Amino acid sequence: MRPAATRPSVALRFHPDPARPATAPAAARITATRLLVTPPAYTRQAAFGPAQASFSCPQGARVRWVVAVNRVVQAPPVLEIGSQTLRLRPVAGQPHAFFAEQTLAASALYRLRYAGQVSDDYAITVQPDQAPVVHIQTPKPYTLIAARGTRPEVAVQATLRDDYGLSHAELVLTVAQGQGEAVKFKEVRRDLSAGLGGQPTQHPISQVLSLPQLGLTYGDELYFYVQAQDNHGQRARSDTYLVQWQDTAAATSALDVGMGVNTAPAYFRSERQIIIDTEKLLAEKSRLTPAEFSNRANALGFDQQSLRLRYGKFLGEEAEKGMGASAAPLPIAEEAADPAAPAAHSPTAAADHDDHDHPAAPTRPGTLASATAETDALMDPYIHKHDDTETADFLEPAVKAKLQAVLSEMWAAELRLRTGQLAAARPYE
Repeated sequence: MRPAATRPSVALRFHPDPARPATAPAAARITATRLLVTPPAYTRQAAFGPAQASFSCPQGARVRWVVAVNRVVQAPPVLEIGSQTLRLRPVAGQPHAFFAEQTLAASALYRLRYAGQVSDDYAITVQPDQAPVVHIQTPKPYTLIAARGTRPEVAVQATLRDDYGLSHAELVLTVAQGQGEAVKFKEVRRDLSAGLGGQPTQHPISQVLSLPQLGLTYGDELYFYVQAQDNHGQRARSDTYLVQWQDTAAATSALDVGMGVNTAPAYFRSERQIIIDTEKLLAEKSRLTPAEFSNRANALGFDQQSLRLRYGKFLGEEAEKGMGASAAPLPIAEEAADPAAPAAHSPTAAADHDDHDHPAAPTRPGTLASATAETDALMDPYIHKHDDTETADFLEPAVKAKLQAVLSEMWAAELRLRTGQLAAARPYE
């Protein structure tokens, strides 16, 4: 490090201070100002002396001001930086030199005052340390490994970048085994820091994931992401990628083919996937705008609703129930009056029919509505109300009670997901 006297001086422009009139001889002034910036250790940069009064420096840098005066007065020079006011201290062995030091965490303006003179405002731009960037080239976010004719392995190619240096990286794998809601999870972590000893700013990653070696079999799923840490302790991770090993026992029914039903993405609506997506959205919340976060949370609430309705069919909940009074039933087409028939209650018709009796209208076969309330009450015990949750009778009472409790939990999770309360929704998922 060069001595302060040998570092170049920066030019500051002074003018009379209107707030503090000069009380010392007019000749007392600051004759030279020198700056020394010492970057923090994580940048691995050497100290430097800015050539201009306004300059840039890394976040956490320590700045030292050294000023020389031609005459010492009672009040020492003052440094005003941001909202702080610092009195400069004498430099040992140099009676006409004063210094001040400050560690900067954010950009600020500064000025110097001395003997009734004040400098212009000068800017210090603080450059914050950026988090690492993780970019995965291969595979795609979703990969399906065929049960036959394909090697059960996946090649992972990624690139890590940082503005000052990388210190640690790892590959986090989650193996999902089992079917339905009885799935079991196992986490495996692989250290990828072997090539980061020199703390490079860019580092490639290449890994081959063998599904059998990780304990997977047909029908299992593998979730993974890459996580990196820089030499300042900041962490970043990629999105979660999914690898699915096709199940040999899975078969598409002829009915599904005929209806054009695509059953492949059904796992996206499972409770397991909702939990994974919820945790992922919580981790990304700080990087999203409020509108993006709200839209994705509402989409998770819709997925939860779809899952709740799918299980609700076992209790007779064939559709989402509406709120408020029920709408009046629509008329049945075959019961509509014949437009060619005369109106039964018109004055002319009433006069023409006073002189004879009216036979009873015959009952039309196939009519669903009963003629009287008494008949409805009489038929009620014989009607199978399969769309009524209280009378759906194809489940045992104990099973029905357990399923109702599950649906209540799903409803509570859906409510909190749709209102953006992801952390509160997790216990109900």
